[in-house]
Amino acid sequence: MKEIKTETAGRQFKTQKDILAYLQAGGYKISRSHLSRHIKSGKLRQKKGMFPQPAVDRYAELELVDSETGKGLSGRQADKLQERKLRAEIKKLEEQALRAKIEREALEGRYIERTDHELHMAMAASVLESNLKYFYSLRAPEIISLVGGSHAKAGELIAYLKDHLDKQLARFARAKKYDIEVDNDTNETN
Repeated sequence: MKEIKTETAGRQFKTQKDILAYLQAGGYKISRSHLSRHIKSGKLRQKKGMFPQPAVDRYAELELVDSETGKGLSGRQADKLQERKLRAEIKKLEEQALRAKIEREALEGRYIERTDHELHMAMAASVLESNLKYFYSLRAPEIISLVGGSHAKAGELIAYLKDHLDKQLARFARAKKYDIEVDNDTNETN
């Protein structure tokens, strides 16, 4: 859409000559006879003996041809639609390229299936849980004797447990493969 810059907002045009100069300065292709025909046919109307600038601008947008591009409203609209279509096609092609890249990288082994990852994490968490439970069961007598039933030694107990937790987490972070035995025995009732 062509915008015509003016010094004053709400400008009023008194004569056809003023309108013609304004439109030609704005880059529209129009002759005096062409403007006269449009005024007589009602495409541009006076209000209280004057032509308001917003009405002149609207008239220019709808009825006139841009002298630079040679296009009227339908041509400008077609250009805008073509531009939108091209942007959409470019976006679609970029998304297809990204999808193809991800698929290629997956085939190269750079990605793993989400379910495989979730299964791996579940197994690792199970191993960590099992190790911690085993530690606490195995070391219960040592933990009891460490504090001797005394609340005053709670700090030592906490330090001891944190130290073991740090060791288990480090082991968990290093481990790559886990051997998990799954017991398939189920108690079914009919």
